[in-house]
Amino acid sequence: MKKITFILVIVLLTACSGVKQTEQALYSGNYDTAITKAVNKLQNNINRKNSDEYVVLLEDAYAKANEKDLEKIASLQQADNAAYLEEIYTLYIALANRQNYIKPLFPLSVASESRIATFHISDYTTDIATAKTALSEYLYQTAVATLAQEQPKYVYRNVYEDLQYLNSLNPSYKDTETLLQEALDKGTEHIAVTIANATNVMIPYQLEQELLDFNSYGLSSNWTVFDSHPQNDITYDYQITMNFETIEVGPEYVKEKEYITEKQVVDGKTYVYDEDGNKVKDSEGNYIMTDRYKTVVCTFYQFTQNKTAKVTASVALYDVKANEVLDSYPLSSQFVFKNSYGTHKGDRRALGTSQLDLLEVAALDFPTDEQMVYDAAENLKDKMKRILKEYTL
Repeated sequence: MKKITFILVIVLLTACSGVKQTEQALYSGNYDTAITKAVNKLQNNINRKNSDEYVVLLEDAYAKANEKDLEKIASLQQADNAAYLEEIYTLYIALANRQNYIKPLFPLSVASESRIATFHISDYTTDIATAKTALSEYLYQTAVATLAQEQPKYVYRNVYEDLQYLNSLNPSYKDTETLLQEALDKGTEHIAVTIANATNVMIPYQLEQELLDFNSYGLSSNWTVFDSHPQNDITYDYQITMNFETIEVGPEYVKEKEYITEKQVVDGKTYVYDEDGNKVKDSEGNYIMTDRYKTVVCTFYQFTQNKTAKVTASVALYDVKANEVLDSYPLSSQFVFKNSYGTHKGDRRALGTSQLDLLEVAALDFPTDEQMVYDAAENLKDKMKRILKEYTL
């Protein structure tokens, strides 16, 4: 019995709490929040004991929300400002959505007052269509006028966003698609990318292609186009030039070191003798044997192959229209080819682990000068990528 009473108390408190929250939303002017809370409660159980309270709250919140929106629409229409057209359209959509949200609950009755709850329902179809047409024409004419003028890139990008909204609002409205392409073209930064070689060394073709492949840099966007093969019919906004200043490839050389090592190693077994020169036996009468050691010697030859390449360059960013250098960044990279291996003469048992490992390594062919330059310059791409990511054109 006590358990049942406790459960009833909890249910009652929960119900009261829900009503209070809905009332607070209503009295604080958050009408749509109050509507949502009331609808959720009524959807769960429209025949619940306190449903009358939620119906009355819904009735009040709905009427006040509509009144507020309609007054706002009237005020905006009276202002006769085209900038308010989107808000007017949005308010009409809100009015239509609000009544469609509560319609599935109809009819709602207030049993304690023996009446059917009153909810004013209107057909906003014409109002929405009129507002949409006015807003569409405003967005269209604004875009046409803006695109006809010389503007900063960001303005054209804003026009593009407005036209996308227009296209979602009113698909295929007039020549919106054509205007979208025009806004995209005018809002896009076109950047020419070139490589200059101030050295007497030829840059490997593969390296040049990879450096110019800006698609792999992850820098492209809807508003930025990198062109590694500049076209005469395109007006570029900026130019990025990587200038190779020095390319140095060192000589091939092999460094040799000689090590003579000795080690005591086990070389069979021998008897254990006492101080008198007699063989020693264990407790079972067997002669005791021990390891016999000998000194082994080995000459180890360590060879280290070396070849070095170093590349220095700079990345310059130009404002083509202003004909000025915006910034220049130095770049450098080095690649060292190194290979160690070993040979020996004598007893290899005298060698240490690291020396034995080198015996398993063979001499390698030295990389060509072209390969050395490629390897040295390969990480210039990552360095240039970091620079361009940090720099905002």
